[in-house]
This record gives sequence, C-alpha cells and structure tokens, in this order.
Amino acid sequence: VPTRQEPGCISYELHRSATNENVWVFYERWKSQADIDAHVKQPHVQELLPQLSELIEGNIEIQRYHQVQP
Repeated sequence: VPTRQEPGCISYELHRSATNENVWVFYERWKSQADIDAHVKQPHVQELLPQLSELIEGNIEIQRYHQVQP
C-alpha cells in the first residue's frame, strides 16, 4: 500500500507464476527514473531490503522495459 501511494507510481502489482508456485514477479510502472530512485530510498523499502535473503530462495532479477504501445 505505501508504494502505491508514492508520487510517480502508476502501478505496483505482485504476480505468481501459474506453472511454478516458487516464481513471483513484481510488475511496476513508474512515471520516471527519478520516481524509482525515490522509491528505493523510502523507509518501507529500506526496511525490507536487508530481509530479502531470508525471504527468498535464489536471485532477484531486475529487468527494465519500455512501453511500445499504450
């Protein structure tokens, strides 16, 4: 909820694979890179980051995409 209320957040959705219950994806849309940079500095994100190694197995993969068609 806090992330969805941040300036510049267009959408922030959590998805789980339909074929592999161990695969999760956050799909995020932001207005600008500056908004993403500000998001990462938010207290709720800073609190979560050190806990990730205990919460997940494997690696986090971040991929960036540009919208081609609205």
